[in-house]
Amino acid sequence: MTQNRLPDRWHSRDFPVLLEAARLLDAGEMPVSSDDIAANVGFDEDDIIAALQALHGTYTTGEALDSLGGVLGFFITGLTERGRRATGLWPDEEQAADALVELLTKAGDKVQDEEDASALKRAGRLLRGVPASVLADVTAALIRQQTGLT
Repeated sequence: MTQNRLPDRWHSRDFPVLLEAARLLDAGEMPVSSDDIAANVGFDEDDIIAALQALHGTYTTGEALDSLGGVLGFFITGLTERGRRATGLWPDEEQAADALVELLTKAGDKVQDEEDASALKRAGRLLRGVPASVLADVTAALIRQQTGLT
């Protein structure tokens, strides 16, 4: 038995199909059909169906149109959290941490009190060195505490 890896399908087939499905869903199309995707990505029907089968459940939600001969098409009704993260529709921890640092810096620029402005800017500089996963955990804990969800 050979130990060679299979060809990469994520970058060449699956991700472009997922990205197009996300674009169409985000534009308000519901559901998105495999035909809608095929019209915009330039892949043949078999590649679209194979990509949607690979993405179904992990990255997309929807239904396959089955027949005795196999899958005829797909209707995509949504993206999972993982699908939204992969396409940029859901920020990852790094983006959230960067956004928080930027907000603190901007808040420091807008505050009239010089001591408050300095504290906000200093907090932003300090947070730049904190790993995003730690920052996300701390932020979530603060939100839980403030909302009484602890």
